[in-house]
Amino acid sequence: MTENRQLAEEIVRLMNGKSPRKYGYYLCNINHPVIGHFYRSFLLGRGMQTGFPPDDVTRVEFELSIFNSEVTARLKDLILHKKIDTPTDQSEGV
Repeated sequence: MTENRQLAEEIVRLMNGKSPRKYGYYLCNINHPVIGHFYRSFLLGRGMQTGFPPDDVTRVEFELSIFNSEVTARLKDLILHKKIDTPTDQSEGV
């Protein structure tokens, strides 16, 4: 398992099943033509079909793969030390 995969799993776990559309834990817009190109290449490189959305962990793993190592390291630090605010049940109705 890659380090990005482990970090992606932790990000998804941190969101604790919250809807990515509602809370926006996706980190980039894969509908942008340039990002979409990289996204499709990422999926094909892993033997995955591009016409079907992957699971949340794979999506976040892709997003981490386009960050430079400094950004990824800082994000890992934020996640490991729980310095990122996450939605609470109280904000669910918002």
